[in-house]
Amino acid sequence: MEKQVATIPRTRASAPRVRTGCKTCKIRRVKCDEGKPSCNRCIKFGATCDGYGARKPNVLPPAGPRMLVPRATFPLVAKPSQNLFDLDNPEEWTYFQRFCSYTVQRLSGLRGSEFWCRVVLQATQVEPSIRHAATAIGALDLNVLTPTRDDEAIKFRRQFAYKEYQKAIVGIRKTLSEKDCDITTRLVACILFACFEAYHGNSATALGQIFSGIEMMEAHNKKRKEKGSTSNAPRLAPVDSELVQVFTLLEIQATAWGDSRPGELHLERMYNCAEAVENGLPLEFTGTKHAVVMLRLNMLWGIHLRFAQMNLAGHEGKVVPSFIGLASCANDPAAHQLNRCLASFKSWAAAFEPLYRKARSTSGERIFESATQLRMNYLGSLVWVASGSQSIGMYYRRYTKELKEIVELSKVLIDMSDSQTFSMEMRFVLPLAVVGLNYRHRASRQECIKILAAMSRREAIWDASMMGRIMKFQAEIEEEGLGDDEEYVPEDGMSTIVHLKVDERLRTMFVACSLDIRGHPGESVMKQTELIW
Repeated sequence: MEKQVATIPRTRASAPRVRTGCKTCKIRRVKCDEGKPSCNRCIKFGATCDGYGARKPNVLPPAGPRMLVPRATFPLVAKPSQNLFDLDNPEEWTYFQRFCSYTVQRLSGLRGSEFWCRVVLQATQVEPSIRHAATAIGALDLNVLTPTRDDEAIKFRRQFAYKEYQKAIVGIRKTLSEKDCDITTRLVACILFACFEAYHGNSATALGQIFSGIEMMEAHNKKRKEKGSTSNAPRLAPVDSELVQVFTLLEIQATAWGDSRPGELHLERMYNCAEAVENGLPLEFTGTKHAVVMLRLNMLWGIHLRFAQMNLAGHEGKVVPSFIGLASCANDPAAHQLNRCLASFKSWAAAFEPLYRKARSTSGERIFESATQLRMNYLGSLVWVASGSQSIGMYYRRYTKELKEIVELSKVLIDMSDSQTFSMEMRFVLPLAVVGLNYRHRASRQECIKILAAMSRREAIWDASMMGRIMKFQAEIEEEGLGDDEEYVPEDGMSTIVHLKVDERLRTMFVACSLDIRGHPGESVMKQTELIW
């Protein structure tokens, strides 16, 4: 048990300005040991030592490649006072400041997010467990997913992050047991915990946090509706719209990975999303924010439809990556729902076209990257949902143009951004996974393998290296003996992943595939391997 920190506010004793030492220690007003080329004090704190020459404007620049972040379109809220932190543990304040000034921008995505810049920072002012979780994430280097063993500075930062994360877990449990914790605090905690776990590759724990948060939010909305129908009962406050949007994105990423929730829930969610899309889709989008909201709802419509079919096909309770293991829409009602969903994607594209056209003109330079990202996400979602058609002939070989465009758009976006990083956004990995794993267009799949292999990137639970290696294994077993004139893998020579077991600690995975034998209908052979990712 760690000692409880006294809650009586304390202030530092005044001290004369530091006139010797490195620039970072001068600014922090701490004693510097003047080590060369970097002082040990900075190394211990995990900060970059700015040396002893001319002063640079940044106090704590991030290590690694240059930082590319979007411009904030709204101001950050006021950061909590330093009096809220343990002055005997200056790293807490240092890494919380880093979270506010650097990490928040990295996690906000292309279009910026009020969730990270407003909702989270507001929550840190009132709830200590949220402050500890934010400080833990601030201590992580988002550019380094697998640090080198001899990098002591990064090791120190990670160990500090683990301690802060443990404080956050203990703190939120205490808050939940002692008082009626408000819905915003609980949901923010779920997202921050999912972020921390996803960064470390703990996909199962991250999924648990995401689905737990979705369940809390839905329970709150139902309770709010029930209380609203009673005239004398005070109505509960709605969930912040920024929280709703973050959980919509996380539900797409989590459910696309694997989901064992019951079929009835997926059917209910499917109908809710369908109604929201068909009632809310405009004839023309005037900004990317509304386009993002509607596209994500359309994605969820298709995802819940496919999962409902998987459950009806007898797979309920099994967690497999859904782009690998989902059942097709085999019956007429499901096929009708699939066609409605695909038609709504086309309607979304028509409403988005004027904005996308503007983004590609000289006057649309400011929104070019975000509009291009939306276009790629749309195409990835369209071809993924289409792969749930009643028969393989209804989608296979029919989306070559879209597959090639997804690959080309990913190259454009990678050239514009820092692809070697951790993010909670959905950018490259999931759309490329759909191209390489759901469709067997050989040239496009090889391009996807090449792109993902060059990345050290994780988007929430979707790891680029992992997806690239799975694709490469499937390509090797499916394309053996094929001539160069075959654009696609023949329909009778495709493989199905029947088992996928990931060891996140050792970064290995066991993959087993059932490979159809070309020219021998109904016959297959098992292929398996262990991959390092």
